[in-house]
Amino acid sequence: MGSFKMTESEIQKEVVKYLKDRDCLIFRMNSGQRSRKIQPPPPGTPDLLVITKSGKVIWLEIKTETAKLNPRQIDMIHDLEMHKQNVYVIRCVDDLKYILK
Repeated sequence: MGSFKMTESEIQKEVVKYLKDRDCLIFRMNSGQRSRKIQPPPPGTPDLLVITKSGKVIWLEIKTETAKLNPRQIDMIHDLEMHKQNVYVIRCVDDLKYILK
């Protein structure tokens, strides 16, 4: 039997549910909406910005088991880390559980 592979969207839904169940503030950065009045996040911005109930701020890039970061994502993660931000690439909810320990 082959194993079930989740899409990034499915992983993100599970991650968001897990975070909501823990009263985190969650800001989806990859909504794809474009407007002349609203400046969207630049390309490469991680998928989610999360503020935990304890005040910890983390950026989450959601990837499938085999997906790789693109060059813009790598550059953005580097820029965020240079600004003392906590950025994580997660591939499942268990990765998030480990981060939030």
